Amino acid sequence: MRIPKTIHIVWIGDETKTPHQMIDTWKQQNPSWKVVVWGNAELQKTAWINQRHIDAMISAGRMCGAADIMRYEILFHHGGFAVDADSVCIRPLEEWLFDSQVCASMESEIARPGLIANCYVASEPRSALMAELILGLTKKESVLDDLPWIVTGPKYLTETVHRLKYANLTCWPSHYFLPTHFTGQNYLGRGHRFAYQMWGTTRNINDKLADIAL
Repeated sequence: MRIPKTIHIVWIGDETKTPHQMIDTWKQQNPSWKVVVWGNAELQKTAWINQRHIDAMISAGRMCGAADIMRYEILFHHGGFAVDADSVCIRPLEEWLFDSQVCASMESEIARPGLIANCYVASEPRSALMAELILGLTKKESVLDDLPWIVTGPKYLTETVHRLKYANLTCWPSHYFLPTHFTGQNYLGRGHRFAYQMWGTTRNINDKLADIAL
């Protein structure tokens, strides 16, 4: 397994709202993995390649977009498995999941067919895909001309994969990490489920995540 056993989670902005109980599920289920939370201190002290775009997203109140940009750079420099802060791990990760240079979850084969989610992305350090995602953002004049899921998130990731014809990639079935989609589409099969998503940004509940009992 060439992907480092490090789980990266970004939470910037109001740290009193950090969903610690959700983050802790990754620690509890995966004691052999290191869990790193990237907060405001890490945001400030890191030399980000796309700092201007991160700043623009934060100024516009689009924390999810800033987290997208940070995620690609974190994975490029460090490698590991980046997951959203509003995700809940329900069983230990298994090494067979991480069998390519980059691994990522599909969002929903039924609700949004073909879309690769960027809320669960694993990568070896210095992967070509992460490099291209970072480089592509440097070429953008602005990241505020459309919604984050389009400009920096799943649509941007999916389009980049197709443009590169990137083949050193494993796309996990959505039910591994996204068994319930925000549209209400639910997975009813008996396959592996490692986590589920609260969809904090989509449902506009990020300020309430810390108070949700699991």
